[in-house]
Amino acid sequence: LNRVRRLTLELGSPTLGKKSLFTSDYQGDEMWVTPLDATVAGILKSPFENRVAVVMIKVQRGYEGPPHTVEAQIAGADLTSGFRK
Repeated sequence: LNRVRRLTLELGSPTLGKKSLFTSDYQGDEMWVTPLDATVAGILKSPFENRVAVVMIKVQRGYEGPPHTVEAQIAGADLTSGFRK
């Protein structure tokens, strides 16, 4: 089985640069916690602040194989600060 070994979620801007919202390294015998796949499911912008919530989906292996389970993780980010070029 191919598994995700490093997972990084970054937010980028052509003018401000980029910033890391989430990073995880999976090492050694972490078979039960290492995702099979990951993707960004969506981004929600706050109507009150200049912030977003990024929804990331990770596919985890089922106990004895398929069906696999899905885990949602949300990372928040300010859209004006914390960027590096």
